[in-house]
Amino acid sequence: MNTGKKIKLIRTFRGLTQKELGEACGIHEVAIRKYELGKNIPKPEQLRKIAEALNVNVNSLVEFDIQADGDVLPLLFAIDEAFNVSIKEVDGEPGIFSARYDSTPQKRIDKLLNNLAPFGNRSAKFVCAMTLVDEFGQILDKEIGECYGQIAKTQSGHNGFGYDPIFIPNGYEITVAEMSEELKNTISHRSIALNKILEYIKNSQI
Repeated sequence: MNTGKKIKLIRTFRGLTQKELGEACGIHEVAIRKYELGKNIPKPEQLRKIAEALNVNVNSLVEFDIQADGDVLPLLFAIDEAFNVSIKEVDGEPGIFSARYDSTPQKRIDKLLNNLAPFGNRSAKFVCAMTLVDEFGQILDKEIGECYGQIAKTQSGHNGFGYDPIFIPNGYEITVAEMSEELKNTISHRSIALNKILEYIKNSQI
């Protein structure tokens, strides 16, 4: 799947029009349309802005060149970018609406910090629901990955995306956005869910 098709797939999954996506990332909707049609290829900085507006890791929009079996997993799970964060004190917000909590990543963070300001309990968790489906559309396995932690009072770090700059996992004193990619991949909700899927595959000898 090329970059343009990925942009369109995630945009429609988010419920955004080309115009809305363009406004969110500061790129004209005509350019968005050309990207999706494959007429133009976004430059790295443009792709980063689109990824931020869609609340996904920019790597999930990069076109994959599958040369070996090990290249398949990143492709299979690149679309896993719902990025759900659930907070007890504000009735589980933003939950499944994490990506639509506000119009831009920064506004989503600001809104969450503002809504949580009156509360002392800042407990939260990242949640990933992952499903393994065969070529016939039959569901083989469904797993949940959860990463528990606290919402920081201020954002910190530049290595992550989404709510990473304000989420401090239990047992750590830094936000996910301050962590190395290697550390993040060992504790993340996605990693937990993926490892469960891989364990199922191993035990089932698929």
